[in-house]
Amino acid sequence: MRNISHWANTKTFFPLLLAYLGQENYPTGRACIVGASDGKFVIPLAKMGWNITALDIDTGALFGGQIEFPAGHFQYSPGLIGRLQEQGLSDQVEIIRGDLYDFIPRRLYDTIFTSCSWHYSRNHDRPVKMYIAKMQACVKEGGIFCAEYMMPVEAKHLLVDHYMQEGQLRKYFPSDDWTILEEFYTPPFVEKAHIGNMNDHIHRIGFLMAQRITPPT
Repeated sequence: MRNISHWANTKTFFPLLLAYLGQENYPTGRACIVGASDGKFVIPLAKMGWNITALDIDTGALFGGQIEFPAGHFQYSPGLIGRLQEQGLSDQVEIIRGDLYDFIPRRLYDTIFTSCSWHYSRNHDRPVKMYIAKMQACVKEGGIFCAEYMMPVEAKHLLVDHYMQEGQLRKYFPSDDWTILEEFYTPPFVEKAHIGNMNDHIHRIGFLMAQRITPPT
């Protein structure tokens, strides 16, 4: 089907965030999705009535075009903009093509989410704590920071701090400023080939959801 995300079958724990936000204390609000891609995370939130800033640097994911899939074939993708238009959700989403490090938010958000974005090699020339701090600075008091992230499964990953082991992410959330709401880690699992990784491969994912309890500085 045309309007299904090309990333629909990749593993995610994003529904845990949706379930939390669906509680009475978060009926709707403003969210920022870092690594918006073609809308796997943006569209479900928009359908819940949220206003969203969608941030991504990939022009194909945002604007659409011919995308290479496993087995070497190409297929047209409508991109995030096209998918939003088809579902009548464009007015709820502000799309920004750019790097998180250059992003200057015009507002603080009720929630910010990213899925496995800081491990990409383009981010390795800066410490992961900078990426996390940039996201944290976007969250208002009472707001939710949520991230799923790649953990090391190969020896080379241990040389890069962007692949964190169990408990390492927690140190960036001091208890004076944040309450950890959920934290867990998967065992290694095999994920089928997908866009950007044309062979079956092994992942391990960590998940953390935290609430800011003080105003950002």
